[in-house]
Amino acid sequence: MKKLLTTALLSLFLTACASSDKLPVQPTVQGQVAVNQEWSSHPVSGDAKQYSKYTPTLIGNEILLADAKGHLAAVNKNNGKNVWHIKNKQKFTSAPGYGDSKIYIGTGDAQVLALNDKSGKVIWQSTVSDQVVGKPAYGKGIVVVKTIDGKLFALNSATGKQLWTYDEENPELILKGESAPVIYDNKVISGFPDGKLLVLNLTSGSLVWNASVADSQGFSSLSRMIDINTTPVINNNVIYIATYQGNISAFGLNSGSRIWEHQLSSYSGVTVDSKNVYVTDANGVLWAFDKNEGNVDWKQTGLKKYMLSGPLIFKNYLVLGDNVGNVQVFAKSDGKLIARQKVSSKPIYVSPITDGKSIYVFSSDGKMTALKIG
Repeated sequence: MKKLLTTALLSLFLTACASSDKLPVQPTVQGQVAVNQEWSSHPVSGDAKQYSKYTPTLIGNEILLADAKGHLAAVNKNNGKNVWHIKNKQKFTSAPGYGDSKIYIGTGDAQVLALNDKSGKVIWQSTVSDQVVGKPAYGKGIVVVKTIDGKLFALNSATGKQLWTYDEENPELILKGESAPVIYDNKVISGFPDGKLLVLNLTSGSLVWNASVADSQGFSSLSRMIDINTTPVINNNVIYIATYQGNISAFGLNSGSRIWEHQLSSYSGVTVDSKNVYVTDANGVLWAFDKNEGNVDWKQTGLKKYMLSGPLIFKNYLVLGDNVGNVQVFAKSDGKLIARQKVSSKPIYVSPITDGKSIYVFSSDGKMTALKIG
């Protein structure tokens, strides 16, 4: 109960930071690129009072959306209309994952559900140690979920049978724990609230290597918190990861050796292209680092003090949301702010997603908006 309490308190702390009161005026944008709304809808209820990252999942022509009230919907990406919708008795505590023609999602009573991707009907359910956080990962017939008490569970995707578990003890105070595990090349890569990055064998759950992304500083529990709340990103056998009150770092996937690091605090998200690593920090600054050396290519401070979602790479742009419901568009080459579009009166905490043609933005009140840029 203590751990859940401290998690909830910190979630409320972050939500308080998201208040639009006393925020600086956002810089004027000349509108150098057109941003047009295609459609908007409210497929789920959302919860604008809490900092929660229910990241949507794009599957073919449909987008999967969930919220903390137990709503799960499949939305047609071309018009925003619900294909199907269910209301679960227990609230959902994770974003929906997908694989093997099934949807995987965690509930508040420590259940993992596997659902039919055409109807939302439950196929199986499996009990784990605590509520699932982040998005379940799928690979090679295995579903990996992370629980709020610092454990990883591997489940058979056909039956829900538990295959292995890994326990990494949590510190006293944590963020909401929405860093999701990633499956890549028969490995499971996951960050934890103690600042550890772990790589496990997907089949056996045995530890391949672990590393400390950051070390605790200060004397109080809050000042010493170095929670990894961002999901690891793998690019060319390099893992990129950022921590709250710690670092952004690059590690060799196979060796576990640290390639570079830069002091930075982030809880929102990291993305990578062929040249740079892009990340938004806890102060509302957007950074671009050389992905090989870690040198700062540029940084954009125009939205300082705002809470920003992780950035999405879309063609020559970076697209992200803020805590007052705006979508912000930057030039990927130099970080120049080139467009802004108001899509909601509520915060946008999760990174936008794309199918390569349109951009889909999910705000905390359950609103989904489809945009065309350029």
